[in-house]
Amino acid sequence: MITVKHVQTEEDYQQCLDIRRKVFIEEQNISERDEVDSYEKEALHFLATLDAKPVATGRIRIKGSFMKFERVATLKEARGKGSASALMKEMERVSGEKYPTYLMAMHAQTSAIPFYLKLGWVAVGPIFVEAEIEHQLMIFPPKHREGLKCL
Repeated sequence: MITVKHVQTEEDYQQCLDIRRKVFIEEQNISERDEVDSYEKEALHFLATLDAKPVATGRIRIKGSFMKFERVATLKEARGKGSASALMKEMERVSGEKYPTYLMAMHAQTSAIPFYLKLGWVAVGPIFVEAEIEHQLMIFPPKHREGLKCL
């Protein structure tokens, strides 16, 4: 069974960091300095579990008129089992409910773009390099435009 929760405890936050270390630092060779940043405390962190084992994480934070989705990571052994989809849907739900005037956006690694497209995200603009990995801006089209800060 997959569950997704908004991180409230230090223990859950450390589980998020463990997943991010395995995926971004060990698997993708991103430096820890680039991975753990000054926005950790202001972001809302989420943790997905599969059969009670932590397997995926992500965070959202306000950046200007956008709700930025960041640090979305799934352990290799859990990929393709639905945990990342459940995680993203919950992050989208919370973002839409708590911050309805902010457009949801992310810098998606190009290798993950097909996954995000299936969830309804749209790739926008040119590919660029961030942390030595190709990314592209993606947005989640709002159901209602009125009230959005950036449109």
